Amino acid sequence: MSAESALPQRGRRFGADLLRASAVLLVLVSHVGLILLPLSGFPKALAMLGHFGVELFFVLSGFLVGGLLLDGEADGPGGWRRFWARRWWRTLPLYYVFLLVNFLLARSHGEATTDAGLFTVFAQNLAWPNPIWFIEAWSLSVEEWFYLGAPLLIALAGGSRQPRRLLWALLGFIAAATVVRHVYLAWAAPPSWDEGVRKVVLARLDAIAWGVLGAWWVRHAMPAAGARRALLLAGLAGMAAMLACYLSLDLDRGGFAYWLLPLFGVSLLATLPWLQALPRPGGRWTAAIEAVALWSYPLYLIQLAVLRLLRWTFDWQPATPAGCIVQIVVYFTMAIGGAALLHHCLEQPLLRWRDRHWARGREVGLHKPR
Repeated sequence: MSAESALPQRGRRFGADLLRASAVLLVLVSHVGLILLPLSGFPKALAMLGHFGVELFFVLSGFLVGGLLLDGEADGPGGWRRFWARRWWRTLPLYYVFLLVNFLLARSHGEATTDAGLFTVFAQNLAWPNPIWFIEAWSLSVEEWFYLGAPLLIALAGGSRQPRRLLWALLGFIAAATVVRHVYLAWAAPPSWDEGVRKVVLARLDAIAWGVLGAWWVRHAMPAAGARRALLLAGLAGMAAMLACYLSLDLDRGGFAYWLLPLFGVSLLATLPWLQALPRPGGRWTAAIEAVALWSYPLYLIQLAVLRLLRWTFDWQPATPAGCIVQIVVYFTMAIGGAALLHHCLEQPLLRWRDRHWARGREVGLHKPR
């Protein structure tokens, strides 16, 4: 997930960086389950961490990128073009690099890649499961489709100067997306909660809208400090309830499991005002968190490619605890080191070029500059 990490400039919010770094590290830790597979299967608790990390990315992305839209970044057709150009220069180059990398890895392993063309236009999981050979791309597809339509939604609501109408438009969109999800469930009869629902665009249209709603909230109705703490506790309680349901329910059976998806959004929404006001503590740990946040997009893209390289190209599948520990260390080292290299050698130059040629119409609010 991109979550719009960008060049290291003044004005970054530590709360957003903390959320972004936590999200990508949760995804990395969850995929340790793939290394442990020969020993213990894939523990459900580890899978849960990855699911939670991606939901954090969705809400954070809506909070940051959608917040720009609420501030008028894409008002009018000229603003739409600038917003989309900036968004696509941020996400597409690295995405296509890893589409090629994973295509070559899959072909070298004999995996079927006849659906590769769908990935080029983010159509690989519109209303059906995402192909396994580049499974991590499912979340990027959800994001790209949301941000393709988001400026149009805001325009239909009267633009950024109509905050009350924007609020109703966002709430209406979330309600409509919930209806679409249940229509999709009735039509598609998905075989699994994870592959058939959580990773399908039609079933996840509201995932990012919760973050946009949070951006509206802190701009137009920011709670007082005491209320922010109470909301944080309520959000954490919601997450705890969600995690308990996740671990205890058979997610592939029973309709209640499908309500876990909006529960993610509501619980995370409650924490955003507190995170927005979180001061930067300073120190080495703060710098480390900010570095991981800055590398989060390439890190999200590279982490499974590293595991595929180790498994498919080098045929390294440890079957002992010591071998698993070694591969875990190699996995984290290669993924984080590769992400840092990609950021400095490819992502950062591309963002500098973007900022020269597609300057923002204005820099306002929470996101100045990111």
